[in-house]
Amino acid sequence: MKAFVPVCLYSNGFFLVKENVRKFLRYYSNYDEILFVVVDRLYANNLLIKGKVDSEDVAKRAYKKRGDDIYFLVQRCIREHVSIKKPSTIYIIKHWDEIAETKEYLSLKERIVCEFEKNNALKEYCSIFINQNLSKMTNHITLDKIQLEHDYLFSEITMSIFLTEFCGYSDEIWEKPQSESMVDPIDILYHDEQDSLRNILSVNKSKRNQLYITQSF
Repeated sequence: MKAFVPVCLYSNGFFLVKENVRKFLRYYSNYDEILFVVVDRLYANNLLIKGKVDSEDVAKRAYKKRGDDIYFLVQRCIREHVSIKKPSTIYIIKHWDEIAETKEYLSLKERIVCEFEKNNALKEYCSIFINQNLSKMTNHITLDKIQLEHDYLFSEITMSIFLTEFCGYSDEIWEKPQSESMVDPIDILYHDEQDSLRNILSVNKSKRNQLYITQSF
């Protein structure tokens, strides 16, 4: 079995604490391979939406610095864990764009966006989801910010589907469950819009299995 773990950069992120990383490695010891993906590039979108930086160049420098810090923290914990426990699990850690800039990922993202645009229920739900998220982050919702949040959402959806369905990391382990008030559109896709899901996957049966750290510890 293989698992994919998004490593988020927000201030209270689970993987920002060294002991949390160690605890995770000890607990999830039954996988053949675990891929950690540092969600660094998307952190720039949040910085721009919240007005914490005034240009894309500044946002890029900020996410690269923060992304590197967390990347090396997780990497050090993995090396420590391997040296002590000698696990059979293979650990891989990557920055977001190492995957998101591949032609396979970009092609899938284009297909997913097109499929959501064709499905009125998915399209409307995403619009509501985007605006609700923006209302929590900024008092001034603009077209540029809507586009940044749209890119954030569909980048996440694509990464999830790409790694779980096409790259064999069938278990996706999130830090915590989604908000009950507004679930992630990927759940709507998987639970309520099976025809659209089949169009994206080109098969009838999906492989993706969603897990949550907070329900394990």
